[in-house]
Amino acid sequence: MVSKGPGSSGGEGSLRFTKDAVGLRDAVVQQLIGLNTASSVIAVADIKEALTRDADFLVNLAVNKAGAPSHQGMSSGWWSSGLLWVVTWIGGLLTHDSTYQTDLALEVRFTSVSTDEIDIRRMSTASGPVDLSYWERNKVASWRFLQSLVLPPFWTTDDPELTSQALTESATMAASVQVADYVKRHLEVDSGETLGRLILKQPAMTGVAVDSTNVMLEFAIESRDKEVAAWDVTRDGEKLKIDANKTFDRGIHNCASVPQRIELHPGTNTVRIRAEIGGKSFARTIVIHRKSG
Repeated sequence: MVSKGPGSSGGEGSLRFTKDAVGLRDAVVQQLIGLNTASSVIAVADIKEALTRDADFLVNLAVNKAGAPSHQGMSSGWWSSGLLWVVTWIGGLLTHDSTYQTDLALEVRFTSVSTDEIDIRRMSTASGPVDLSYWERNKVASWRFLQSLVLPPFWTTDDPELTSQALTESATMAASVQVADYVKRHLEVDSGETLGRLILKQPAMTGVAVDSTNVMLEFAIESRDKEVAAWDVTRDGEKLKIDANKTFDRGIHNCASVPQRIELHPGTNTVRIRAEIGGKSFARTIVIHRKSG
């Protein structure tokens, strides 16, 4: 649901988000892909499609509020913009000089796909102030360009459509960065608190590129309350033989640490590790690129 504030109806001269609720959500998805939020980010219709695509997690996005952006005044960089305009003219047009307020809020739900849709975390994102330069607000072929010849950039009028487009991009990127930050820094820990953790020790990150024909993959499966019953490893859908027998640390956690040598095909190798804890299964995926040659 989109909540529209005053001035968001798109009348002439008004600022607005240039996308509806679905468009804003889709823009965030595309930006999450561009931010390399995970080894693979794909858009799916629902949890059933996520299961068929072997997804580890499902991120549900819903636009909670999309109020009309508003101009707040000159930004803290107005003086440098003015100085550069006096000295070079063109430099002043490239410097952020005006501040706008954006009001885009998303409700985000993170779900473990293979564990009966167990929610891991719910969070909200919020956009805020955005600074824009003259070039982000106006076109070259416009009468506003003539204004910039006699007025400093922060005193010129704005092209409402171009400004609205820039503010829409900035607001959705703010949401995308907040979601990507959570996925990269906190999702693994929070999923461990809910179910268990599957920790990739080596390689330490996904999307790695290697020269060798094989790699030693080391991972640990940890559960706070339930025993780790079983796991398996696949490469591009092919089930691999486990190198080591499971061993458990019966201290605070049930923990199995497993080294696994993976033979790599040339190009992209998708390695998926699935663990079963307390009758529930969950999975993690790592993408390894074997360089040709």
